[in-house]
Parts: sequence; C-alpha cells; structure tokens
Amino acid sequence: MSEGLEKIYVRVAVALPISGTFTYTVKSDLIKKVAVGKRVLVSFSGRKVTAYILRIIPPEKRKGLMDIDAIIDSYPLFPPNMVEFFEWLSNYYLYPIGLVIKTALPTGLNVRIPDGT
Repeated sequence: MSEGLEKIYVRVAVALPISGTFTYTVKSDLIKKVAVGKRVLVSFSGRKVTAYILRIIPPEKRKGLMDIDAIIDSYPLFPPNMVEFFEWLSNYYLYPIGLVIKTALPTGLNVRIPDGT
C-alpha cells in the first residue's frame, strides 16, 4: 500500500491563542479512531498541545505535514454540525476557534501535559 493511502488528513484547531486551523496526517493505526469532535494531541511549535478535529479532509499531496500524536477521546465531545457554529463564533468575536471550543466544553475535560500545555 502506498504511503498516501495509509494516511488520512484532518483539519484541527489548537487550543492556543492562535487564529486559523492546521492540517495533520493520521497514521494507519489511528484511522479507525478518528472522528470530528474528538481531541487529539499534536506537536505544535516544539511542544505537545491539545487540538480538536474539525474536519476529515481528502488526502493532500503536501510534504512536511506532521502526524497527530494521539487521540484522546473514545467518543466525540461535540457533533460535526457544531463546527460551523464554532467557526461563526470565532469569526464574530475575533477569537481563536480552538479557544472557542475549549471554552464551550466543560472545564474538567481540559488536558494538562507536564510541558505546560
């Protein structure tokens, strides 16, 4: 199987004060666990951070994309139809979408990792 077929791509929002979304690849062993609304751990600017899967997207022929490190949740924390609402809130209030989602979810769900994220 070629490398392009072994991976899928996801668009995520990191739970940091950074605007925009980012594309990551998903290794073949995690594909069955991927779903919109789940939290994942990703490497971002040299550290592990929590991100939220917003979309599963068609494979892109781009080099340099990083893999997600882990899928945190067994079940999605929000349904796919909430993504559009979160995007609207982000645009209306000029607030990063990752922080919009983090704020909308119960506080006890926030993951703290020893490196400060």
